[in-house]
Amino acid sequence: MSQRTTTGSELVPVDVRDSAVPKAPPFYRLRLWLRRPLAAVRRRWNRHLMYRTVASTLLFSSLALLAAGAFLSNQIASTLFTERFNQVATESERGLTQARSIFESAATTDRVSTQSLVNSTLSTLEATGPAWCATSC
Repeated sequence: MSQRTTTGSELVPVDVRDSAVPKAPPFYRLRLWLRRPLAAVRRRWNRHLMYRTVASTLLFSSLALLAAGAFLSNQIASTLFTERFNQVATESERGLTQARSIFESAATTDRVSTQSLVNSTLSTLEATGPAWCATSC
């Protein structure tokens, strides 16, 4: 074998390994990354009856549970709202009846005694408070 010496002025062949292989755009790689699993699922769907049965059962069961959960959540929320609304209405009615009875039985003639009666009535109504708040407020 003969040895060659180079002077540096001759052309050097391009090494194939050194040249960069152009890369595909990112969206193309993403599309391939998504297509492979979808192709596998499609292939299984077309070939296996058991796969179709299990997948359909899971889908319909999930939809049924979601629908039942949404229905129950709606019913519970509307019932709680109605009960709380009725409770507030009852408490307001009770307070109004109590204030009306106090003002009807009062015999005030001047502005100062009327203001004193209003203040005492308000403090009485605040002290009694709603029935649900008797222990926790």
